[in-house]
Amino acid sequence: MGYNNQMKVSPLIKYLSFQIYTAMLLAPMLSKKSDPEVLHKFRVSIRRTRSLIALYMPEQYAFIDLLKHIIQQTNALRELDVLSQEKELTNYPHLQQEVRKQRKRVFMKGTSKKRLQNISDILNRLYDDILSIKSDIGTAQLIATAESSYDNNMHSYRAINKKTTENQLHQLRIGFKVTRYALEFLTESGLKDEKRKIDSCKEKQASLGDVQDTVMQIHWIKHICKEFHSKECKPCIRSFKARLKDLRK
Repeated sequence: MGYNNQMKVSPLIKYLSFQIYTAMLLAPMLSKKSDPEVLHKFRVSIRRTRSLIALYMPEQYAFIDLLKHIIQQTNALRELDVLSQEKELTNYPHLQQEVRKQRKRVFMKGTSKKRLQNISDILNRLYDDILSIKSDIGTAQLIATAESSYDNNMHSYRAINKKTTENQLHQLRIGFKVTRYALEFLTESGLKDEKRKIDSCKEKQASLGDVQDTVMQIHWIKHICKEFHSKECKPCIRSFKARLKDLRK
């Protein structure tokens, strides 16, 4: 009986180790020709792990920093993936093609085989380290922390007004992501069914995400157009800026 208690692993640690293991499997599949969905799933696994550690075990800052570093290495790739699949960009075919070329250049520069191997090595060490964490957070506290995060984000969302900055909207979007990951953890682990609140988070996250995605799309189009001189550039930037204005409303 004592042996079973000693070997018992908390639901949180099980969930975190599964997310890291998923990222470990996806990392070798990343390449300049791989489906953008592979990168997306890889990033979600890393973000879930980082978000839940930050929410439930903020003292584990070393894990948080390492996972943040991995995500930062793939930010530009994901932003260019989103931009290249943007329907509005089909009206500017030459610029769309240049976006895809830029994605390949960014991949070659920032995600070499050596860097990908380094990421895999870090994930392997993290997997072992996470399994060694002795978490004594009970079910009631796991639920209360997630629901408190939800209430705080909903309060901030209701307080949005014309003076709310794009950075504040972005931070709130991140807040809803963290909350959503926590609620999904509770639901998938069988601790509490939070599907209604998860749907609410997805809805808020999507509306806030449209603003941030458009901000980054304008940034990348401007960046590419500094080198790629085309008559498509100015009308494309105007179109995305008009969309951002509408979204801000």
